[in-house]
Amino acid sequence: MVTATPQNAGFPATSMAALRAASAPVLEVIDSTRTACVIVLAEYLDLLDPPQLGEDALLTLVTTAFESQAVPVGPLAYTLANVEFEVSADARTAWAFTQRAPRVRDLMGVLRLEPQRLVVGGTRYGWIPGVGCEPTHVLLADMEAVIAEARVYTALRAAHIGYAGQVRITAMIYNDVPFEPLALRRFDEYTGELFLEMASLRAFPPKSTVYSLTSTPDEIRRIYFALARRIAAAFGAAKPQFLADPDSRIVDDTTQVVAS
Repeated sequence: MVTATPQNAGFPATSMAALRAASAPVLEVIDSTRTACVIVLAEYLDLLDPPQLGEDALLTLVTTAFESQAVPVGPLAYTLANVEFEVSADARTAWAFTQRAPRVRDLMGVLRLEPQRLVVGGTRYGWIPGVGCEPTHVLLADMEAVIAEARVYTALRAAHIGYAGQVRITAMIYNDVPFEPLALRRFDEYTGELFLEMASLRAFPPKSTVYSLTSTPDEIRRIYFALARRIAAAFGAAKPQFLADPDSRIVDDTTQVVAS
């Protein structure tokens, strides 16, 4: 059962406790006691008197995003496995997932919609190609993919409600697996092999940025890329490994979908 969050509760999230409370419905779906996961919180900072969420608000948002082919982003976009979808009883949380075997989840993406914010989460339950199952290991590329997906949903939701104010994006990693430290993994920039960084990391400090939806698309791309660059540095990488530099002349098709 996914717990409902009262309107305006902990908004905006200005403390670790408030960030945790805002993330709680997504952590519950993922079950962060079984796996580390990436959470991205988007808050509409100037939306002090938000419209009520209609019963179909979440479905409309997800449908629009999928029809635009801007989501899914990351591993769920490339899997050959059957992707299943579920929605919470309160119609505020939706998730897509694959299973390696019955009741053995593999990949998962979650979206939580509330009046003044939304939360996007993702995990692969530790299933890393060529490595095996390491539930507390998180890939840099996966974290960037969740950020990219959050950007899509943030822009679409703002368009649906006619919001053009400030947005704060906060990227986090939660690991509630007992007695297992968080491990950050990135691809080696020369060999392409997975590199283990900070194997005994206790916690990942949240990374935030604020921008205005009145900014140009190029300006917003740069803001998100700057956030991704800060996260990459925390993983020990020189630059992001999934998102392309918006000022680079070489932009692949995937990046164009994510950034447009």
